[in-house]
Amino acid sequence: MGRALASLIHLVWSRLTIVVWQLGRCYRSAMSLSPLPFDSEDLPLVLPFIEPVVESMERSAVHEIVKAVMRETAERLRKQAPALAGMATHIERASTN
Repeated sequence: MGRALASLIHLVWSRLTIVVWQLGRCYRSAMSLSPLPFDSEDLPLVLPFIEPVVESMERSAVHEIVKAVMRETAERLRKQAPALAGMATHIERASTN
């Protein structure tokens, strides 16, 4: 793998990490939660966006959301960096498990 490609891959993954972190903070804020969970917090990782907020989202709903994000990420990656089409396909096919 060439240096330029390795640098681009590093850049993509580092930005993806930042986006995921920001998404988590925005999600918690939208749910009226602190930016970071407390040690004693026993809420599910993903809460539904409708009331009442006492149960976690259905597994299939979380699956669909994650797959949609992965699909859109792959599409954007293909448009912005055609040389990374293989990485985009890898992201698109990744398991949500």
